[in-house]
Amino acid sequence: MTSKSRLITLLLLTVLTLGSVRADDEQASKEARLRDALKAAYDQIRTLQDQAATLQAAQVESDKEKDALKTQAQALADQMKAEETKSTLALLAAHGQINDLKLQNALLQRRVDDDETRNVALFQLGNDILTRYEKFSLGDALAAKEPFTQLTRVKLENLVQGYEDKLIAQKVGMNSPTGALSTPDTAAK
Repeated sequence: MTSKSRLITLLLLTVLTLGSVRADDEQASKEARLRDALKAAYDQIRTLQDQAATLQAAQVESDKEKDALKTQAQALADQMKAEETKSTLALLAAHGQINDLKLQNALLQRRVDDDETRNVALFQLGNDILTRYEKFSLGDALAAKEPFTQLTRVKLENLVQGYEDKLIAQKVGMNSPTGALSTPDTAAK
């Protein structure tokens, strides 16, 4: 082989070696870029996984708060229902007391009305007695003492007994628990 051919061969080998080195450099550059892209992808995956974990933790916390609020709302609803029941019972009890008071008031009013009626009757009886006493003259007094027949005296005693009976009939009984009025029969007992 000649030197020229050696030189050509050497040149070819150099070009091939350079091409191969260049191809290796390009291959290494491609691999470096792929490694960098792969590393960036891993970093991005790790970031996304961290964000997903954070969101899951927030979701769990949100679910816990939601459950706590549901429980609290149910407790408040139960408490409100209990208070409504309690106030309804209180209103019913007050209504019952009001009815009892109305009944007592009606009974007392009836008793007062009866007492007023009896007081008017007693007042009229007193006026009758005073009128008769006003008209009682000296002649009536002498006739009342008539010694033989004593008719006038019997008449006066009957009149007094009649007034006494009327007074007893109009007397309001204070010893009876219902405030019932005394009658001449019960007053004599």
